[in-house]
Amino acid sequence: MSPEGVGILQYRSRNANVKYFQKNIGMLMLGYRNASFILVERGSLAKAETTDLGMNWLVQQFVEHTAVGLSKDNFHIVTAILAAGQGNFDGLRRLSRKSTDSGVAADLKLFQQVLPSVREGYCRALVRWIKKVAILDEILICGGTAEFVRTELTEHFQNEGIPIVWNGDVQLPKQLDTQGLGNRVADVWTSYITYILMLDKNFGYERKQNLVPDYR
Repeated sequence: MSPEGVGILQYRSRNANVKYFQKNIGMLMLGYRNASFILVERGSLAKAETTDLGMNWLVQQFVEHTAVGLSKDNFHIVTAILAAGQGNFDGLRRLSRKSTDSGVAADLKLFQQVLPSVREGYCRALVRWIKKVAILDEILICGGTAEFVRTELTEHFQNEGIPIVWNGDVQLPKQLDTQGLGNRVADVWTSYITYILMLDKNFGYERKQNLVPDYR
């Protein structure tokens, strides 16, 4: 079974402009339960590691730092945190368990104060982990959680002089994105494309037209 993110890496390797086989390329995928990292050294898989630094980690930190009786298993917290990242704080307000307007307002103020520090702490933990894993020429970053801390990760890797390629430059064809999942299915889709191309090669099948828009 291939590590998570391999489909996107293989997709990128087919872009002749990338110089994939001359670089050390990292693949960071941030999901809900964990974060996974793959290192490819000049085209060869050198390392694959996983840690618990997914959105679940951030939610737990938020619950512990606010200390107002929230449960980390409350799925509304994730929705509220993501919305707050876009400047919409209604979800945070609804997390309050207080019965008075003043109590709700106090909780909302607390949530707004805690969330930036939790985000910062999450990014610091991610960066410490990655630095222990590899030295990079380029990093691909994917996953729903990555979008939440996109600004912080962009700033860090720009300061380090490491180019970021968000979602491996994968563009899921609109006609296939019937559920509006977008980048969340990029790895699945690119793994499928790689598999079909492998079958074509093994069976000597020459397609008359492109399978889908893809680097060939």
